[in-house]
Parts: sequence; C-alpha cells; structure tokens
Amino acid sequence: PRGMSLVDAAAIPEVFITAWDALILQGGLTPGGTALVHAGASGVGTAAIQICRAMGARIIVTCSGARGSVDKVAACRALGASLVVDYTTHDFAKEVADFTQGRGVDVVLDVIGGDYTARNVACLARRVASFKWARWQAPQKTSTSHHSCPSAHQSRAPCCAHARKKRRLPCRRPSPKPCCPTSTPVC
Repeated sequence: PRGMSLVDAAAIPEVFITAWDALILQGGLTPGGTALVHAGASGVGTAAIQICRAMGARIIVTCSGARGSVDKVAACRALGASLVVDYTTHDFAKEVADFTQGRGVDVVLDVIGGDYTARNVACLARRVASFKWARWQAPQKTSTSHHSCPSAHQSRAPCCAHARKKRRLPCRRPSPKPCCPTSTPVC
C-alpha cells in the first residue's frame, strides 16, 4: 500500500492473512459478530483488531498491561478494540460474559494454549469455533481446531484470494498498521 514502509508491507501476508484465515474463513465471523483474541498486542492480534473494526465486528482482546515502555492495553484500544482485558489483573472469561451480557463470543483465536482452553470454551456463544494456534496443544472435542504450523504458508494464496474478493482486508482504507517493532536485514 502507498505510504507504507517495505517492512510494514512485508508483515501483511503473515499477520493479516493469518488473522483473516482464523477469524473469517475458519471461524465464520460476520459483521456484527464478536471475537475474542488472545495476545491482542501481538502481530496477529493487532491485525485481528483492525480486521474486526473494518468489517463491523466487535473484538475483545487480552494482553498484559505495560511492559517496559510499551502500554499494550493502550495500544490495543488505539487500534479500535471493543474491550481490552489485562489478563494479569482480570479474569478474561468473566469480562467476556459481562461485556456480551452472558451471550458469549462467536470466535476465539487462541495463540496461548495451555490452561486457556476451558475458559475459551466457556466464552463461546455456540461452543463450536475456538481456534488454537499453539501447535503443542491437542484439539478439543468441543471446538474446531486450526493449527498455524507448519502448513500456514500453503494456505496463503486461497486466503488472499478470498480477502480480495470480499474486499474486507484493510489494505487500502484505513491503511493497515502491522506491528513491526524490530526488523532484521537479510542482505
């Protein structure tokens, strides 16, 4: 996209297409729906916030509070998250229940794994669309499981084609803001 650095542009396929695949293609999130995304200040998390905002879906994200000079809660709010939960001080399952008035969310994108599984399932409205991107965790019977590694790169072309067809991937207006705090020269 015009006005974007090559570093930021290079991040779009990895983080935005990963978030698009999980939320839209696999999770079936639609305008007006609600998603819960863990690690909201991560690359995929920040992309998910922008995708949900662009399509008119609500997004609840979890992240830790301030770390060093980075206030992750403020960063997620600035991108447009509907609700930001600092998991170090609040129970995200209770916050989701309060925010959705007990209805729950349509999709959970979990990049954390571990002991989050039971609470993720409790947060779901229909109990069918929880995504675990942690490859060390076994799929649960109560959820659809989609694993990012190692075949994620094989799914980029269909995801890109779907996003272009739907014209919802925020690559034009508003311009996406990939989270690229560092880069490594390869030449």
